[in-house]
Amino acid sequence: MNNRFFIGALFAFFVIVSVPLSANVGGVNVTIEKADKVGTVHIPLVEKRLDVNADIFSIGFMHAGKKTASLIEPQLYYVVTLKDERNKGSLHAIVKGAYMLRRDYRLSVLTEVVYRLSKKYLGKGYDEQALESRLKELSQKMVIKKGFVFDNEFEIAYSDVLTYSDKVKVLKKPYSDIALLQQKIKDNTLSDSDAYQFVYDEKSLTSPHREKEVGHKKVKPLYRLVVFLHVPKNLPIGSEITHLKQLRAGSAKVESFKILADSVPFRISPNGVVRLSRELKERSYSFKAVAQTKDGESNNIDFTIIVDKVKNNSYLKLSQ
Repeated sequence: MNNRFFIGALFAFFVIVSVPLSANVGGVNVTIEKADKVGTVHIPLVEKRLDVNADIFSIGFMHAGKKTASLIEPQLYYVVTLKDERNKGSLHAIVKGAYMLRRDYRLSVLTEVVYRLSKKYLGKGYDEQALESRLKELSQKMVIKKGFVFDNEFEIAYSDVLTYSDKVKVLKKPYSDIALLQQKIKDNTLSDSDAYQFVYDEKSLTSPHREKEVGHKKVKPLYRLVVFLHVPKNLPIGSEITHLKQLRAGSAKVESFKILADSVPFRISPNGVVRLSRELKERSYSFKAVAQTKDGESNNIDFTIIVDKVKNNSYLKLSQ
């Protein structure tokens, strides 16, 4: 099963330039280096010039081509760098090999902020456990709502940073702050202090007196949740497929769920447990559901469930 098929479907409503790292992508250089080698004298694992008319912010989602994939070790962390030859601005992302081999990812203001605030755990000071803890902490500081679900992962995680798009409003800070940092990156003037303030300062960088967007009762639903799952064809009727945990609609906790289709062989309980209600006869199912609070605020949920011939309950498979 091709990994890019799922990513393409998942982000179908975005404009994406997808760039395989095994091919030449003008004006932008890409390097991949092991996280424990950052800042030391070494030869990068991958070093290429990208030959497209795009800056570092319009490269889009990236995936490892066959040649790059053959060099990647799943258990290791890597630093991916995009450097613009025209203005010297650069973007970085810390990506684990296993993630790089299974999913597409995107370098953005968020990945650059995380990189800058995690540098002490890279290179000579490399500490994998501390790095993983740092990635989780920073992600949960910046992201307030999940837009996409991978591998039944409903808790905010670093994957939310690696798949961030400014088309989906899931951040604590307003987009004007993202635009400000993006311009600083292009001008090569972004400081570690800027990154720290973006994450830890409660006030907006662009509107210091702006009312906080979170925890306010008038906040409206911000996004449509997308859930992709694999289930085995021989799954017993009544089996739990997934549990939509810790979801919020606007500012309130979700009180109930409803599937907006009668023809699908699934049911959902008030607390978000999705179960198989009858035999699976199709190769895939796509349907909508709604999550609602007692005050009437709601979020839409788009489900795509793929029926596998063999038992596989993961979201994405390795590309064949």
